[in-house]
Amino acid sequence: MVCGVEVIRSGSFLSALVVLPYVYTTEHREWADVVLESIFAYPLYVPLYSRRPTSAVVHHIMGRSWFEVLPFPKALFGYLTERSIPYLYRHCRLVAVSEGTRHDLVALGASPDQIVVAPCGVDVDQYVPGRESKQPLICFVGSLHDRRKRVEDIIDAFPYIEEQVPGVRLVIAGDGQREAVLKRRAAAYGNVQFVGYIAEDRKIELYQRSWVGVFPSVKEGFLLTALESSACGTPPVIYEHAGLKTVIDGETGLVLPEGGPQPLARAIVSLLQDPQRRLEMGRKGRIHARGFSWNEMANAILDTFSTDSGQETRGPTG
Repeated sequence: MVCGVEVIRSGSFLSALVVLPYVYTTEHREWADVVLESIFAYPLYVPLYSRRPTSAVVHHIMGRSWFEVLPFPKALFGYLTERSIPYLYRHCRLVAVSEGTRHDLVALGASPDQIVVAPCGVDVDQYVPGRESKQPLICFVGSLHDRRKRVEDIIDAFPYIEEQVPGVRLVIAGDGQREAVLKRRAAAYGNVQFVGYIAEDRKIELYQRSWVGVFPSVKEGFLLTALESSACGTPPVIYEHAGLKTVIDGETGLVLPEGGPQPLARAIVSLLQDPQRRLEMGRKGRIHARGFSWNEMANAILDTFSTDSGQETRGPTG
């Protein structure tokens, strides 16, 4: 159970397309009133085997980025399945987590009329400002599974940052298959620390103590970690994403065109050396984060079901 919700895990990256339909049709189809699919990587094609009202939350469309983050067979699989969404989900309501994801869905061929935008949220009662570390501290929080997060850019930027801001520390929180590679890349820097996966209370504490949060991912649907950082009063530095409103450039943080370690280092140093600017961005970021609510996202999803409650969800042959 997670927060009162029963979680049943079945399948793996490649087997889920076979395992989940079996689990659903044999164990859950009779009692389910509605079905909500989360398309986080590739679609699971729920409309093909469910006759219940179905909506799908789409986090991001990877497009050709699949080939940057996964080996070829998996990348091709993800790329091709993703491109089938407009056809196989044409009778479903799609919930995009940002305007950027909505734009990508339309570009893929989905009808604008079937898409609702409902941003992710942050619990601003839990993610609150705290006491900043006495020592300059930068944090990254996220997955270390693929190259999309561009943690290399932060590591490669660190020598320049350290030269301008002596004593600065970088804490990288997260785990994944690239962790060992990244550790070797940072081995020469004594003030770079990998702490692995951390529980939520420790994550909040890390945001609070950090002077700057750095999240240089090149492909995101929402970038929740940047919003969490803002909620804790810590200005984030990110790369630009079309349609992404998690960070307001120059107000709640800094948004950079993808430019690599040197521009990233200069942006981080500019905040580390300007406490008044950091404080003001943190204050505005906290206000900005209050505008993103999980309740609002839940209500948007419930609205999609109430809109379609009188209709039976049809698959592509319906």
